[in-house]
Amino acid sequence: MTSAARLNNKHIVVLRTLAKCDTTARGITLPKWMRRPSIHLWRRSLIEIWYRQSPSGAFEGPFFRLTEIGAFLALKFFPAPRGLSGVENGNGKAG
Repeated sequence: MTSAARLNNKHIVVLRTLAKCDTTARGITLPKWMRRPSIHLWRRSLIEIWYRQSPSGAFEGPFFRLTEIGAFLALKFFPAPRGLSGVENGNGKAG
């Protein structure tokens, strides 16, 4: 894997932030320091970025949300809940 294909810490922070927020319908805005790393994620089709136009004609945004692929990848950065790791203990039960 090349260094261009790897995600750095800022990219991972953006993915985790979007995963923590329920962005499925409305999307969220991100602070300015998170917007630059989000462009790389958008180019890799991990997030969506869009603007809304208000009735007065002004644009609002940018808004961000995870794509399906981005959501799958973002969940990999969270630890597995206890008991759901798939590893069995001595009595045949997980956890």
